[in-house]
Amino acid sequence: MKTKYIFFFLVILGFVSCQDMKYAELPSATPATNIKAVQGSNNNIIVTWDAPKGVSTYKVILNYDGNIDTLKNNAISDTIINPIVNIEHAITVKVNTPDGKISDGVTTRITIAGPNPVSNFLGARDLQNSSIVLTWNLPAINTATQLEISFGGQVVTVPATATSYTVSNVVATQKYTFGIRTKTATATSNYVYTSVNSVKYAYLTYFKSLTDLQQNGNNEEIAAANWFVSTYPSGDVISTYDIQNKVINLSQYSVIWINIDNAMSDAVPAQLESSNVLSQITYYYQTGGNLLLTTFATQYVVDLGRTTRKPGILGAGTAGFNPDTWAANIIIGAGQSTKYDYTNSPLFAGLTMDYSSFSWTTVPLEGSGLKENHNSMWDLNSYGYKIPADGDNVVRAFEIENNATVMATWGQVADYCCGGIVYFQPTATYPGKCLAIGLSAYEFNQSSGVAPYTCTNVYQANIEKLTQNAISFLQ
Repeated sequence: MKTKYIFFFLVILGFVSCQDMKYAELPSATPATNIKAVQGSNNNIIVTWDAPKGVSTYKVILNYDGNIDTLKNNAISDTIINPIVNIEHAITVKVNTPDGKISDGVTTRITIAGPNPVSNFLGARDLQNSSIVLTWNLPAINTATQLEISFGGQVVTVPATATSYTVSNVVATQKYTFGIRTKTATATSNYVYTSVNSVKYAYLTYFKSLTDLQQNGNNEEIAAANWFVSTYPSGDVISTYDIQNKVINLSQYSVIWINIDNAMSDAVPAQLESSNVLSQITYYYQTGGNLLLTTFATQYVVDLGRTTRKPGILGAGTAGFNPDTWAANIIIGAGQSTKYDYTNSPLFAGLTMDYSSFSWTTVPLEGSGLKENHNSMWDLNSYGYKIPADGDNVVRAFEIENNATVMATWGQVADYCCGGIVYFQPTATYPGKCLAIGLSAYEFNQSSGVAPYTCTNVYQANIEKLTQNAISFLQ
């Protein structure tokens, strides 16, 4: 009997202990006081507060409309730049002490009044006239008396009814950022911004330099790099070693071409996957930089975090003779009831088309001769999509899942099985564009240079034009 009572007592004691632990709360830090938000110059919001009493060292966690910023060194103020006009801003201040305690938040609110801003502010280069044309939509309720455009330390004003402005004498290899705001005699809207990339391209190699690539690389990558240098004299051949050692600023380039054709089953060289290099290229992509990934480089889109769907049709190995013409089918689902036709896409403009080999249009890329079967494509049937829940077919399911467009497949394929050219569209996290070309027919140097295979690819012009179109497509 004693054993039974002791067991009952221990159960009750454990229950009480658990209850105590459940409701115990850690003390919070002392909050800041006297939180104020006032309108400063240029509509900026100046937030001030009194330091928490009895606290010698602290950080401040500032939450502004859901944007969180951490201020160090015992801050007692902050300035919020370019707040949106005519909405109420909620600004919350929390104190964070070195022992990890965080205070309750104290919130203040403020609305900045001003004329409504413009929308859909865009910039486009006119390369022929060395200018950039800016366009925008006026607000539905437009009380402005003029518009103010800011760029490169300059400020110009245009009439309140204007919907475009041309900036002359711009430098092709320079990136420009423009701001526009509406104004009245006494108030302004917030700035709306747009950026226009430079017309400067880079070919990225994992060799130490172009010379190193030319001396030690494989014939495909050498041919591609040499063509790039010849076609884009103002472009740069850059190296992962430049990125690793932080001697190059990737943001100066509007498009970076990564071409890997090393005939290795691991596809992506270690130099590109090192944390320092990968993080910098990812940052470039996530801040609006555009990427052209060809052959095995299509695998890199997974390293960049843009998709979890790794290209599973991966072919390596040495070359062999093949008499056929290898082509790209640019009508996805050509033999199905639903077709996705990209024959009029600017990506394929100016290429020689084949209208007779199949009952659908293809783009021939490689003629009879020595070929390397270096596919690096998406096997869309392998991802377990549920049709029609995930999409009308596996192509649409992949596109919906990845915010992407499958633009080409093997020339002979009339169903939805696989993606050979995929365009990854900009997203909120990845505002840059990415075009991935993984067709084995995309071979920059078909000939080995050894008899009897010394002839050049009869469709080499299509390879080069496709690459040129791809770079322009991404610009």
